[in-house]
Amino acid sequence: MRYWSFPTGVELLLVLAVLAVVRVAMRGTRLPVPPSLVAGGAVLALGLSGLVPYDPHSMEILVYHGLALTFLSFGMQRPERRGGSPEVWSMSFAMALTNLGQGALGLIFVLAWSAFADPLHPGFGWLLPLGFAQGPGQAMSVGDAMSHKGLVHGGQAGLAFAVVGYVWAVVVSIPLIALARARGWVRPRTHAAKASAHAVGTADLGMHVAVVGLLYGGTYLALQGLDAVAPEGQRPMVWGFHYLVALGFGLSIGRTSAGTRLGLGNDDLSGIAALCVEVTTVAALAALRVDVLGALWVPIAVLTTLGGLATLLFTLWQARRAYRGERFEHALVFFGALTGTLPTGLALLTVLDPELRGRAGQNQVFASATAIPLGMPLLLVFFPIPLDGWPDTYPRTTLIALAVLLAYASALFAAWWRWGALSNAPTWEDAPDWEASGEGVE
Repeated sequence: MRYWSFPTGVELLLVLAVLAVVRVAMRGTRLPVPPSLVAGGAVLALGLSGLVPYDPHSMEILVYHGLALTFLSFGMQRPERRGGSPEVWSMSFAMALTNLGQGALGLIFVLAWSAFADPLHPGFGWLLPLGFAQGPGQAMSVGDAMSHKGLVHGGQAGLAFAVVGYVWAVVVSIPLIALARARGWVRPRTHAAKASAHAVGTADLGMHVAVVGLLYGGTYLALQGLDAVAPEGQRPMVWGFHYLVALGFGLSIGRTSAGTRLGLGNDDLSGIAALCVEVTTVAALAALRVDVLGALWVPIAVLTTLGGLATLLFTLWQARRAYRGERFEHALVFFGALTGTLPTGLALLTVLDPELRGRAGQNQVFASATAIPLGMPLLLVFFPIPLDGWPDTYPRTTLIALAVLLAYASALFAAWWRWGALSNAPTWEDAPDWEASGEGVE
């Protein structure tokens, strides 16, 4: 609940100012880099140089609330604008399997490294899925918790994995976007003119933001109610999954106000979601610390390289089989989300879909929510097994955790193959009945 009690006005103004300057500077360029990522790097550099002092914790607060506001804005959109159910479920399976695969790779790496060098704590392997898919906040907090189980400097190591995850998301995605454009994997969006006209004519953007902000207050009240009835040990988790509460609140508002939409149309909500993604991305990069690698930089560098390559290969494999259209857009947002968190994936997607009007971004948002039950055993069941009793129980408990994890992943993959709409004809081309406008399959 600490993210609801700190002022962030100065930091928010700094983020918006730098973002505006970068957007103007990059206007008209064809650089396949989201302005928000450039602005985030600029704010981080300003902070490290001491020219612009700011509180990194305040940046974390912006990330916390920006993520929830993004989910709220997507949830309020009309049902026909949301991703198709088969695609959402397919992406949910893919996300859960990626998390499980990253966890399994981490444990295998720990076993291999410990066989030939100084022993590594098994929690070190768990930091790969935490840092890549969950982001700096959760990786740091869980790393700190594992430090009580013997993982020295666990919080700093978690931040290091998150930093490298952002690097993978940005550095790899830039040539991928260039390749996709050269190969014709990305179709021009036919509604770009409509989006520009809407952007010029929206004089009451402030009122729309105010409405969403007031509705976000309902999310806070819902969290207060859940906190009151949750067991003592589960209350931090309630506030940690605030974005899911925001998504549920947005869905309920969207259904009950289908006629009036509270003055907000899908174009308005898409614009607000895109703004929230940009602010969240800038703040997330500005909140990172680059001085946390320490003596662990060698195993961190090796494991993150293996994890980044494995995530990239799996991303490309599943994107060609799991979706009927916008295949590369799905691959881009998926890779960004599974290496540098959801806002990073959405920020990368804005290079190809500036208004986030296509299905890829919306599918990723909804899949992020539906994938949680599928991946929950990783946190609740598999994580504790190799940690308890370390080092006396090593490597026995680590091998047990790895075996159980692989068994569950195999069952999940079988379910995905059966119900997840996977195709046996991999291609980057859209299905014949897919509309080139990007509005999706009816």
